Amino acid sequence: MKRIEFNREGNILKEVFMGFFLMILLTLTLQAESLCQSIDISKIKNIYTKETKDMVVSRGSHYDMKPICKALSKDKILVVIPYRGALEKSELEEGFYALSLAITIIDSKNHEVLYHYFHKDVAESTSIALQSVEVDTRYNKLSNYPLFGIKIMVGQPSSHTVYYDEEQLYLYEFRVKNSPPTMLLSGYVLNYSSGLCDDYDLCKVDYAEVQVDILKSKKKYAPIGLTLTKFSTIRVPSLKEMLRVESKEKIEHKKLIFKEGKYVEKELKPSRELSIAEVKKGAKSGKNYSKFFLAKLLYENYSQEAKTLTQLNDIAYYLQKHKHNKEAVMMLESLLKFYPKRMVAYYNLADAYWALGQKKEAKKMYEVYVKQMKARGKGKRVPKVVKERLR
Repeated sequence: MKRIEFNREGNILKEVFMGFFLMILLTLTLQAESLCQSIDISKIKNIYTKETKDMVVSRGSHYDMKPICKALSKDKILVVIPYRGALEKSELEEGFYALSLAITIIDSKNHEVLYHYFHKDVAESTSIALQSVEVDTRYNKLSNYPLFGIKIMVGQPSSHTVYYDEEQLYLYEFRVKNSPPTMLLSGYVLNYSSGLCDDYDLCKVDYAEVQVDILKSKKKYAPIGLTLTKFSTIRVPSLKEMLRVESKEKIEHKKLIFKEGKYVEKELKPSRELSIAEVKKGAKSGKNYSKFFLAKLLYENYSQEAKTLTQLNDIAYYLQKHKHNKEAVMMLESLLKFYPKRMVAYYNLADAYWALGQKKEAKKMYEVYVKQMKARGKGKRVPKVVKERLR
């Protein structure tokens, strides 16, 4: 039995990814329902009467989880019926559920049952909606036996401040008729989202997913390549509004290799985070960085320490000098939101605005810079170019 812990918070990515997920789910549901209509599902359910006596066909808060039917091959059809129930009746009111799957493979011509297995308590969760089950038959090419993957999405259904999703992959292979399948992979986390944001600070929400690729191999079991891609939304405060940066970076590469009857994970190329000093050196040499990368840098190095603040300002300065003005503006606006007395940042931001053709915004920043210079008795040291641009 696998217990899923849901203790991370965040909600920025909810609408984006749930909308995309719903579109995919609707397409897959229509295809599965069409095949299921030609099958006597009630006959299949009778096989599992004993196991499902105290359970109900699973219903999530968003999805009516009906039976799923997919063609494994020309002569085999896979039928998966999800069930949800409480581990104990007394716990049902508390929302503590376990998801079980009735897995059946039938002959496509006469619908004779070839394999069947009741996977009890595949996953369990507290106060979480078991939102969907998706069958992936592309793994079938790896084996001479019926082989397929089942993805389970478990998540917090709705909340103003909390949101968390986790999608798991199970790989089943039936080698002996009417016997439990061999589990090649159990509960592998394909994606998750987590984080916490408010409206007043730098904040970050993570969403990660695994892109699964079946690699070419002459062996019976080809390795499964996994690329873990991490999406981060970092909300960056600016002088005008809260800027949300959404992008993605491949942070590590892994693959599953078949070993001792199952797939195990192997690290390939662990990633290394650049230090703030290395980023500064790169910016000084003319290298540009994505807005996402810079927002992440701000988030992770947000500090009142003078050294760190100077380094972030220097990075923005070098970006602007090498004509990476949009990236410089994003960093400088954010720095000034937290450190409005950072005099040189107004000068650098004004230069970046000017280079972008935003002369009105540039003049405002030059005026603030000049005012702060005079207040510190440094009015005579205001650069000539600033005075000319303010005329």
